[in-house]
Amino acid sequence: MHNIFEVYYHLKQFSFNSFASNQSSQCEVKSYIDIVKCIEEKSYKSKVLDYKLKSAQSVKNVSAQWINPELGLEKVDKNSEKSETSASLLFTLRLGGKKTALMDEAESLFQKESIQLGMDQQSFRLETYLSLYRLSHLKREIAIEDETIKTFTKVINQYKRPKLSPEQEVSLSIFKMAIADHEIKIIDLKSDEELIYSKLVSLSGLSRAEVSKYLPSQKNDWPEYKKSQQDDNLQTIRLAEADLKLAESQLEKAKSDAWPDLKIGPSFKQTQSGDEKENYVGAALVMPLPVFNLNGNIKKSEAHRVEAAKLEYENTKIQALNLKNNMADKYKSLVIILKKSISTKASDDNHQKTEKQFFGGLVSGALVVEAHRQFIDYEQRRNNAELQAIEMLGKLYILENKFEGVLL
Repeated sequence: MHNIFEVYYHLKQFSFNSFASNQSSQCEVKSYIDIVKCIEEKSYKSKVLDYKLKSAQSVKNVSAQWINPELGLEKVDKNSEKSETSASLLFTLRLGGKKTALMDEAESLFQKESIQLGMDQQSFRLETYLSLYRLSHLKREIAIEDETIKTFTKVINQYKRPKLSPEQEVSLSIFKMAIADHEIKIIDLKSDEELIYSKLVSLSGLSRAEVSKYLPSQKNDWPEYKKSQQDDNLQTIRLAEADLKLAESQLEKAKSDAWPDLKIGPSFKQTQSGDEKENYVGAALVMPLPVFNLNGNIKKSEAHRVEAAKLEYENTKIQALNLKNNMADKYKSLVIILKKSISTKASDDNHQKTEKQFFGGLVSGALVVEAHRQFIDYEQRRNNAELQAIEMLGKLYILENKFEGVLL
């Protein structure tokens, strides 16, 4: 699983402006789903993706435009009485299917950008979900660590006696080391928590208190993932297909570039000698001669790119299906384990029972320390499994382009 705790350090330069602008139009938040929607609507990331898509659309529109005509003017004075003036208006005709090839290339590029940007947008959405769930986990893990430190401190206070037995001295030493260990852990947890809060606050414009108030609870409603029968529609396959079409369109463009552009249009010429003027009207034609090359090397280069894109496309179809099946199997296995795991309440009850037994003199100090360590380790492993399951489900939805509107 990728590291969802990674913070976008470059956001710092946008944080103040983003926060200030967002305060003027606060989102109405009633659940963590509203936080996700707020970030999708207002974050700089969503706006960047939107502008990139508009840019790709603009490039596509440019390819269909006509080339501007060329106006040529010339006047030559031969002496004080003789002069010659000429003018021409040339229109460019792209021969060899240049315009069609250019439009096909722009369309292929637009399709590729649309698919990639759509995947980026959905991945950003999934990351927001994961961040919110991780904050919920951190909140509980920090609370457990705090409670553990308080319990161990209470135990140490009981050892403040004039004389301790050897066993009591060892127990005291164990509890002191345990406290130091948990204090280090809590620093790391709070650091991770602070970084995630900073990111979400800067993206949404909400306050930390608002984000904290509506964090998701432990997930119990795991949907059954049903594999789609249309594997050719997987996003990575569509992206590879778009790459192939782009390479093919660029090959056609290279072939069309071997043809010269024809510039043709009306021409006008006027000669003047004293008071006599003569006007001539005709047609002008300009065309480069393909004498030195026929674009052969570029056509070969693009042909090789097409073959490479075909291989990538075939390989992507195989790998995408394998990835999908692997993620589906992992998701199913994780959900089975999570459904079998004990609830938060049961875990807390066991924790409190162990402490009562210790203070009642029924279990040793070393066993209490170990029980707390196991309790915290179990909580962290379960939280990690929950995050992995959410991530697998989200990635499967992204792969099938079904994540829009789906709640996690």
